[in-house]
Amino acid sequence: MTQRHSVEYAAVWDAQVQEKSQAQKKVERPNTIDEPCLFWLNNRRCHKQFCARRHDPIDSAAFIEARASLHAQKKREQQEREAGEAAHGKEPHSQRANVFAEWLLSQFNSDCFTHVLDVAGGRGDTLLALRRKGVSGKLSLVDPRQRPVSKGQRKEMKACQVEEPYFTYYEHLFNDEFLAGHLDQLEDVSLIVGMHPDQATEPIVDFALSMNIPFAVVPCCVYSREFPHRRRADGARVTTYDDLIEYLHLKAQTHPGYEGDVSHDTVGVSGANSVVLGNFGDRSMIK
Repeated sequence: MTQRHSVEYAAVWDAQVQEKSQAQKKVERPNTIDEPCLFWLNNRRCHKQFCARRHDPIDSAAFIEARASLHAQKKREQQEREAGEAAHGKEPHSQRANVFAEWLLSQFNSDCFTHVLDVAGGRGDTLLALRRKGVSGKLSLVDPRQRPVSKGQRKEMKACQVEEPYFTYYEHLFNDEFLAGHLDQLEDVSLIVGMHPDQATEPIVDFALSMNIPFAVVPCCVYSREFPHRRRADGARVTTYDDLIEYLHLKAQTHPGYEGDVSHDTVGVSGANSVVLGNFGDRSMIK
């Protein structure tokens, strides 16, 4: 995305937010709690039809002050968390993409990097890290929210002489609808990955199993209410992070026709860092 397109995208986004803000004002909200809504502060929108907290206009001094205070608090908490995790040998959140990319390169052979598909990869930090580390193959990213290239990314790209765009972007949820319309573009994917891809975690595994290709996914949230069908080996519902790791591992391991070796590992980053992977080693992948 060029700088001009980034400005245009930001302008369109702000216009949409302003429109939604006006619509929000028309809905009577029972403000029984005199505190700002965190969803509203973070995203400038609230998914609740009747929220008990305040929804100050986004151009008001109250909103701007509360949003700045929230971001400052988050930064302090992140610094404290990273300081504690650094003492245990974990890299900070800001280095997550670099660490994940390094781990991928240590686990998979070069044949796996002819076409890497990153699901829910945000601005493409993991793909940029792979490019900087010498991966010259095709890079693709699927994410429902297109985000402008950050200043930090531009600085890295300039230092490493990486030209923009360095990946193919698909603005869509990674679901059956997307796959049905893009099979031609995805038939040569050689490795699919996801770092904290939320609800797309299991679809990543399903795609790898159906295409018989390597994968690596680092789950984050469990979403047990959204996926009540998930079951552990003993028949109990998947409700914890460890349950989800076990469920994904067992699903891939028992899938008929999948030729990859299924295992799980950890990545040295802060937060959820368990990886479920399917690896073909030095064997040829069966397409």
